[in-house]
Amino acid sequence: MEEAFAVMDKSKTSTLRYHLQGRKAIEFSGITQEELQEGKKLYDAYSKIEKRLMKSMAKDSNPTQVNRLQVDYDNKKQAYLDWQRKLERERPKYFKLKYDQHLVYPNEVRDKLDNEQTLVIEYFLLSEQYLFTLAFDHENIVYFMDTLDVGFGLQVDSFMQMVSPPSFAENRSFDKQAFDNFVQTSYWLYEKLLARGLDSLGNNYHQLLIIPDGPLNHLPFDALLTANHEYEHVSYTDLPYLIKKYQLRREFAASLIPETNKNNSSPTYSYLGISPDLKDKYRRGEDGSRSEPMVTNPNIQFNQDEVSFAHDLFGGIALQGDAAKENEILKYLSDASILHFATHTLLNDDFPMYTSLFLNRGQDSSSDGRLHAYEIYPTRLQAQLAVVSACETGIGKLEM
Repeated sequence: MEEAFAVMDKSKTSTLRYHLQGRKAIEFSGITQEELQEGKKLYDAYSKIEKRLMKSMAKDSNPTQVNRLQVDYDNKKQAYLDWQRKLERERPKYFKLKYDQHLVYPNEVRDKLDNEQTLVIEYFLLSEQYLFTLAFDHENIVYFMDTLDVGFGLQVDSFMQMVSPPSFAENRSFDKQAFDNFVQTSYWLYEKLLARGLDSLGNNYHQLLIIPDGPLNHLPFDALLTANHEYEHVSYTDLPYLIKKYQLRREFAASLIPETNKNNSSPTYSYLGISPDLKDKYRRGEDGSRSEPMVTNPNIQFNQDEVSFAHDLFGGIALQGDAAKENEILKYLSDASILHFATHTLLNDDFPMYTSLFLNRGQDSSSDGRLHAYEIYPTRLQAQLAVVSACETGIGKLEM
């Protein structure tokens, strides 16, 4: 069972881990840019000739031409492998960080858990037909496999529509039938996804560490209900939400949990809150597209009150109004324990790295008044919690 867990978890993280390890390797190993460029040139050369060889073989080309390409491919690939061996000898730290692809087993994850009252639940979806669930704590592990029918996907979609604005706030708040449907659907998903793991291992946990897969990445587990009752009146506030019973944490994969806990330095600031004044600052592009930042109502009511309230609780730094500029935020972004953005966002499904948070424009001509994903990505964040109080934060195309 633990071997199956390690293999399936690795399949979820191989691409992300490759890029994360590459970046870490560069930062900590001391390898030069010249050495990296040499490796990239060798890799690109053999990759290019490999594509030519595959095309030539697929077209049943002249055998002499295929043989010549094969020899060229073998030579270029060997040159790249020789470069890797040289790295292993001369830059062992880089080589280990970059190419170490060992499997991570539950025992390694257990060592990184915050306390013994944490239950890890990881899901694996296979071809949208099978759902594998592995749940483990400090001592035990259980495993379930479910065959999925169309009803599962419909329940997930139905629940997502129920909790998605504006339909919930405008149409469902006082609708008894909608309320009853919400209660039944939410509890059904709890039973399907969580109840067996909790019941099998004792249900005496303080924290749930949930690692979803596929469409479950979009599911707000904290809104699932741990009990199902008949209610006479509509009262969403009084429902037994999962968040009321457990502290919830999400990760992309179990094997990445150690990566998030290896940073031993402590952030300087307890809190960084950002709440720009966006009134009349953004407009639609001349062609009517959303390539220019635009929102229906640019001004956000109470976003600065929200950040002021949190700032009073946690201390730290609050960048509000005209102070919420890109260059100011980047000064503190990597050195705060809590990050809190209360602003608009602009989703870019086609180029996700261009998804952005709206800020105030600074005097610097290089500042466009937006903080893009590609600007945040290289930052070495120390935050234990990030709150994005904004639109378009839980949507986007799900790539399977």
